[in-house]
Amino acid sequence: MIDYNMLNGIIHGFLYKTMPILIAMGIGMVLYSFFDKRFNITNWINLRMKIEQKWKPLACFLSIFLFQFIITLIGIYIIDIPSIIYFVMSGLLVGSTLNFIDKIKNLKI
Repeated sequence: MIDYNMLNGIIHGFLYKTMPILIAMGIGMVLYSFFDKRFNITNWINLRMKIEQKWKPLACFLSIFLFQFIITLIGIYIIDIPSIIYFVMSGLLVGSTLNFIDKIKNLKI
């Protein structure tokens, strides 16, 4: 038998925890698009990456994964970062990186 009150609580708890991440990802994507149009960040970073074009999105993904891992370790062992701030920082970082990866993947040289 399914307990619908428990299921309803789980769904609301999941939405409560994921909404800051999703909203911050959207804001990160919009901010990156704005700054990229203004300062041409994608081309600037693309010219400084000394690897083949087909490996640049993977390199960006791995670097953001490493950076996120370092932030997590700092938050666990060095300073106590509240979970909501960690979720918002992660969302902004991932949102801007996903937008950057999409633009660098479609960049033709």
